[in-house]
Amino acid sequence: MGENKSTPASTASLVLGIISIVGSCMWYIGGICGILAIILGVSGMKKTGKKAGLVCGIVGVSVCAMLYVTTFIILTFAL
Repeated sequence: MGENKSTPASTASLVLGIISIVGSCMWYIGGICGILAIILGVSGMKKTGKKAGLVCGIVGVSVCAMLYVTTFIILTFAL
């Protein structure tokens, strides 16, 4: 059987990335967890090569940013 190498950084990155996607409608959850997922994902990817946490973090931050830009544009032009 092959080795299933995983580091705590890559596992934490995946968990934080999933939390950032789910909580992307709240900047203090989606944004902060997403940024932490990206940071831990980069360090975990250097050691293991797993990218799942990094990708989840990028998606979470992107969705959070798109929601807030859209909300800003709607509120700006609706008033």
